[in-house]
Amino acid sequence: MNTLRFFPTGQQNCYDLKVYKKKVRYLIRAGFFYGNYDGLSSPPTFELHLDGKKWMTTVKTSMIEDPVYREAIYEARSDHISLCVVRVKDGGVPFISSIEVVPLEPPVNHYLYYRMESSHTFNLATRVNFGGDEVRYTAGTSPDERYNRIWTRGETPPNCEVTATDSDSSTENDPPREVTKHSVEAKSFTNITLSVDISQTPTPQSAYVVLYFAEEKNLTFRDTRLINIYIDNHMKSEAALDFFTCQVVTIYHVIPVGPSMSVTLAQDKWSALPPSISAMEVFTTLDKSSAPILHCRSFFCAFRNFVISCICLLLYLA
Repeated sequence: MNTLRFFPTGQQNCYDLKVYKKKVRYLIRAGFFYGNYDGLSSPPTFELHLDGKKWMTTVKTSMIEDPVYREAIYEARSDHISLCVVRVKDGGVPFISSIEVVPLEPPVNHYLYYRMESSHTFNLATRVNFGGDEVRYTAGTSPDERYNRIWTRGETPPNCEVTATDSDSSTENDPPREVTKHSVEAKSFTNITLSVDISQTPTPQSAYVVLYFAEEKNLTFRDTRLINIYIDNHMKSEAALDFFTCQVVTIYHVIPVGPSMSVTLAQDKWSALPPSISAMEVFTTLDKSSAPILHCRSFFCAFRNFVISCICLLLYLA
């Protein structure tokens, strides 16, 4: 991210993003890299709106070297999506570095987040690859990450170790094989506890949790792995892992009780092996059914910049 556009005037400044089809879900990701471009050492804070309704209550940029991303899965109501940066009191001058818009139309026999309702915006809280490096789409290669998702490298919990796993990634949500080739496994039959920060998203109505499990290589049929899944100390689901298969568990609706969530994986009493996990995604929901269409009052509404404002990545890879 070497460039940005800042908005010194206007309460809100908008991009009119043309999409190729309505009633299709899109991954929308906005990127922000302050880099002290103005020499003030004062990263701004502002809001993001989608089609006239608040998407992110606040975007807090920082002086750190890594960019800040805000991502959502959103179904277009027309052939245009309006994305606005909105000033807040004493928040400074808003800016934006990148916008990516990717249609989520999977190949035949693939199912992407099938329990997400079209009436809601699903804000990404975390997408973590446990046991491996960051995974994302890279132009010029042949990745199996078809949808430009970013799977960040997750920290290995202190009571866990990294193990090599093997699975067919052709399953629900189409996780890339690079994500399912490693897992973290609990030592000494302890639990795996994962904390999820949801404070950066608007006050959520519920959470959408997706857990990915792949099994180790070179196990025998006696090596069963049965996992009980708890969220905020309430048992929500279970997983029975199988060889060469990526087991995906989706838990929705989860009602958050604070600015963070706790996901605990515990060994079932009939399990011969301790819990393990390959990856996790957590989204929070925001109802968009009553969203008003705001009329933009800024010059930037008419601005077109295909490098920044409409990077429509049509990733139809075999």
